[in-house]
Amino acid sequence: MSSLAVNLAVLLVLGFSAWQGYRKGLILSVCSVVIVFISAFAGGRIAVAYAEKASVSVAPVLNWLPDEKIEEASAEITKGVGHLSTITDQSTLRDITVLSFEKIGITGPIVEKLTERVFNEMKVPEHGIRESIANTFLYSVCYLILCIFGFLVVFIVLTLLVNFIAAVFRFPVFNHIAVRLVDKIGGGLLGFFFGVLIMCVVGWAMHFIGVFLPADIFESSALLAYFMNAKLLFAQLTAF
Repeated sequence: MSSLAVNLAVLLVLGFSAWQGYRKGLILSVCSVVIVFISAFAGGRIAVAYAEKASVSVAPVLNWLPDEKIEEASAEITKGVGHLSTITDQSTLRDITVLSFEKIGITGPIVEKLTERVFNEMKVPEHGIRESIANTFLYSVCYLILCIFGFLVVFIVLTLLVNFIAAVFRFPVFNHIAVRLVDKIGGGLLGFFFGVLIMCVVGWAMHFIGVFLPADIFESSALLAYFMNAKLLFAQLTAF
């Protein structure tokens, strides 16, 4: 997949959202925008509530996954001098932590939040830098999965509810041609904004894409890179 194809996919999402907004009208488009914010908030809260328990449950089996990347980062920062367990300099440990997450495939401002979590983990006596990075990595993956799951569940439920209410209550005032025109144009504009919000959610999730797939193509896409850097819903989705 080329960066051009990714850009076209983003434009397709935005165009389709605008068309759907035009088709549904202003009120349903307002509801759709509100639903995205509510779903993002709910997804973030669900992830905060359960990611810790989930990561602790999978840690005994999966905490070895980032070992190779941690060792690579340590060797690169220290130039191969000294073992990871013997490093005590806080600045060096921070550099190793940041580079470890980047090598794992996590990018953007999320890395800084994860780094702070690593140093909080290291306050536990038996947790060294390797254990803290591994635990935080598993936490971030569990957080991502739960956040997206919570977002989708709330989004689907609220969308079905709103569409059901709209099907039951149809307002005669929208039969007037002028009102209908405003309704359609306003719906189209808000539909486009709805697409922007959805792409912000996708862009946030793309910060983790390197964990699963090579991220180079996605990061080289100008449009997707814009949404990856957008912070419109960042605070709702990320609360490590």
